[in-house]
Amino acid sequence: MKFYYFTDTSEKSLAPFFSPKILSAAFYSIVIPAVVLIIFWPWQPHLAFYVRQGRGPFVFFPVMTTALVLYAYVQLRCGRGELAKSRFSAIYLQQLPTLEQEYGFMEYALVEFLVHLLFLLLPLMPVLTLATAISGLSFMTLIQGVLIIFTTALLYRLIGFMTYLLWGREGLIGYLLARALMGIFLFVTAINLPLVNPIRLLYALNKNLPDFGMSVSLATAYWWHIGMTSGLIVLLIPINHSLVRRHRRRNKKRG
Repeated sequence: MKFYYFTDTSEKSLAPFFSPKILSAAFYSIVIPAVVLIIFWPWQPHLAFYVRQGRGPFVFFPVMTTALVLYAYVQLRCGRGELAKSRFSAIYLQQLPTLEQEYGFMEYALVEFLVHLLFLLLPLMPVLTLATAISGLSFMTLIQGVLIIFTTALLYRLIGFMTYLLWGREGLIGYLLARALMGIFLFVTAINLPLVNPIRLLYALNKNLPDFGMSVSLATAYWWHIGMTSGLIVLLIPINHSLVRRHRRRNKKRG
């Protein structure tokens, strides 16, 4: 099969890789964390201060959290087709099927999502790596932080796609529901379900100690979070798969 999303920039793709909107979103997803890095850069005091304190500068958390929120929000919008080429195209007006709907979910859309996640994440890596190094944290902590960002973004890409399949790009219910779920997972769970919350976990990684008000190790909290997020992803994959199959069956009947 030809993977048209590498070159397609028409309305047939929910998130064309090299469209101006996608490139603009990628640009700001890099520039804003870089600005946060500069703001939290440890200009003063000197390194000796951190050596005496036994901890590094507090840079990892704000940069990683900024990248997480931006990256997840961009993926949510990509899944809903909000960054497609035109809001006034025939695809919008007539709700014609996109490439993600015409091909099987497992064979096309899911592969596209994973490749697109990497496509937008790789330019961020220098900023995230520098933030980790400046904070005095290990390479393994960088990998853990990146994995938290990646799994969270994939989760919201799938949520965005599900709301698109159910209510379309212009559906107000899908628009509000997708953002409500993102807000609940990123912010509300910080109070009620801290082990599930990626922001609390990034903070704990920066401090190198658990901060969940309970007697769990940082490693346990990390794998608990990854397991919960992966479980939600595994749940959404067959849901999206079945919705795409239903759409294809309906199109065949109409044809």
